[in-house]
Amino acid sequence: INAEYMGLYIGQIFYLLLMSKFNNYVIAFDKFKDCLTAGQLCKLTQAAIEKNLHSPLLKVAQVPLADGGDGFLEAIEAFFNSRKQTAHSPHKYDNYNLTRIKRDATGPMGNQIPASYLFLEPKEGSGLSPIAFVEQAAVSGLWMIPVPQRNPFTTNSKGTGELIMEAYKKGAKDIYLGVGGSATVDFGIGALQAIGLKVYKGKKEEYPDSYILTGGDIKDITEIDVDKKLLPGTTVHLISDVNNLLLGPNGCTYVYGKQKGAQDNELPILESYMAKMADLVKIKTGKDVSNIPKVGAAGAIVAGICSCADYQLYSGIEFVADLLGLENVVKESDVVISGEGAFDKSTLEGKTVSHVIKLAKKYNKKIIVICGVNRLYAEAIKGLGIDVFDLVSRFDTDSCFKKTEECINIMLSLIHISEPTRPLYISYAVFCLKKKKIQHTP
Repeated sequence: INAEYMGLYIGQIFYLLLMSKFNNYVIAFDKFKDCLTAGQLCKLTQAAIEKNLHSPLLKVAQVPLADGGDGFLEAIEAFFNSRKQTAHSPHKYDNYNLTRIKRDATGPMGNQIPASYLFLEPKEGSGLSPIAFVEQAAVSGLWMIPVPQRNPFTTNSKGTGELIMEAYKKGAKDIYLGVGGSATVDFGIGALQAIGLKVYKGKKEEYPDSYILTGGDIKDITEIDVDKKLLPGTTVHLISDVNNLLLGPNGCTYVYGKQKGAQDNELPILESYMAKMADLVKIKTGKDVSNIPKVGAAGAIVAGICSCADYQLYSGIEFVADLLGLENVVKESDVVISGEGAFDKSTLEGKTVSHVIKLAKKYNKKIIVICGVNRLYAEAIKGLGIDVFDLVSRFDTDSCFKKTEECINIMLSLIHISEPTRPLYISYAVFCLKKKKIQHTP
């Protein structure tokens, strides 16, 4: 018996001993963008845990997360569904019935697409008002457009406004808008027109309601009636994962314009459009929206809504985590498994996974991060006291994108869930197993 197999044999014994004290797992993923949703990742991870661990005491809790962008509605809906299926402490939303309302809306390319939003109808006699949840990425999202066709001068946010307006007409007094993942850099002008904003070109020539305003149309806009409050009696709660201002090197154009299809020489043009819209708002209201944190989110739709409606701003992950009761779930766990597509410096600056890590460390829980690509140095990871497993270093890039679920399943079957301070020979055994498995993976 050579050293490799001896290490493997010893490792298997200690693995069983160590695993006996880990029975409660929390799976709290963000999405792998363009590959798998948070919900899909949570489901396949639970399946892998249950396949590899056969303890009768095993408990697994799924908490798919979102920060306001892609997957926002999925996270909210999962929360309500979980409350139907399990015993729980009282919550303010227990007096509501949740419905996903489906309808067609204007997509980011101007065509009609299937869309939906969540509507909370108060139970009879509760005395409460309806609430709605809308996800911008689900109706005006960048993911809907093939990369070669992405162009912020031709995309629009009208569909987002159509969903908001329908919820408003149905009586929603609080509309929670998840912003992020949009295909636009348009100040939300398409959405604003859909919720009632009058927009003019030339000498007070109004754009008809049937016209689909795009980012490129901003060059012709001469006036907007932002001095007349939209959606009176309703507050729009803006759920955002970024803190970008409207303008400048850290504004919406220079940070996000290229990923939405803008060329380098087009960025100054888009920047001038955003500055123009801010000036038009200031002329009518005296308000300088360019200095409000988070208004650069989602093509600056946040800036647009802040200009002409009652609003509140929230950190995306903090809002979602609080709603889902993530802290209490983590507190009761032994192991927390989280992850996202790219684990990098921006992750540690307030994104979804950093919030999960913070909660896990608060309660001294073991934390495992599974990601598509890991761009953090080993020293930074060691300082966090976590284990990070990435796909790109173990599989070819093409497989990571096209066979993401298969790659994650293989890696989950190999991850050694034990103490961060586990003995060296156990780590050696597990890494030998990983190496042999992955080398023989087609």
